[in-house]
Amino acid sequence: FTYMKKITLALVACIFSMLSMSVKAVEVADIAAFITAANTAELVTITGTVNIAYVNEYTTSDGSERSNVFLQDASGWIMMYSTSHTGLTNGQALTGLQGKYKLNYGASQIVEAVIPTATSGPIVSPTFITIPSLTNDHINRYIMVKDVSIIERVEGKYTNKYAVDADGNELWIYDKFKTNLDVIVGHTYDLVGILTSFNNKLELGFTAVTDKGSGIEELQLQGIEYDGEMIQNPNGVEISLYSVSGQQLMLTTGNMDLSELHSGVYI
Repeated sequence: FTYMKKITLALVACIFSMLSMSVKAVEVADIAAFITAANTAELVTITGTVNIAYVNEYTTSDGSERSNVFLQDASGWIMMYSTSHTGLTNGQALTGLQGKYKLNYGASQIVEAVIPTATSGPIVSPTFITIPSLTNDHINRYIMVKDVSIIERVEGKYTNKYAVDADGNELWIYDKFKTNLDVIVGHTYDLVGILTSFNNKLELGFTAVTDKGSGIEELQLQGIEYDGEMIQNPNGVEISLYSVSGQQLMLTTGNMDLSELHSGVYI
């Protein structure tokens, strides 16, 4: 009996060893390959180094910690979702990151992440891009849009804000990461943030804003004053007024009477 038991145990150990040798960890070189593999069932290791661009850490209403970490390498961008605060920051890098793939609202994600020790990495700067150039391929990217005016529009039960460029192109913006940054309707901004998608609509979750003021404030620097109805132009500066769709409404070097205009946002 003892002899048979030893043989059985040896056979089991041999089979286990063979199975262990036959199961090889799934590895890919970079973010693009991780997305292409789209492996939702197994942990996949990204053998290359990925850089940290932006980290959003928050606590849910029940006290649970969560983190959204936006990662970049030469091949692409992806978001890593963690069920704890990671302590990671822009300027760090990860080599050998593991996780499973998930597609959420059109955004590729790494979930169930096994996070290696962070090392020093490059500072990742936002990429400047124009609104009409944005596509779904830019989702998860850390970007900047420049010289955009802010409007708001009632849509159903919500009042949504949009960034509008000089040609009238619009981008939905939202304080997705709860920065509490103030974005004022009628002012012009440079906006930095992460491009996301919701209900098949591109959206900028802004993370930093540079307020360039309102058009009226800029005019005041040239001796021009606005009394609520009339723009007083004592120095004969050429001034123009546009709708947010880009249509020129007025052009003058004299005073500009705005009393007959409908309420709204003008550039």
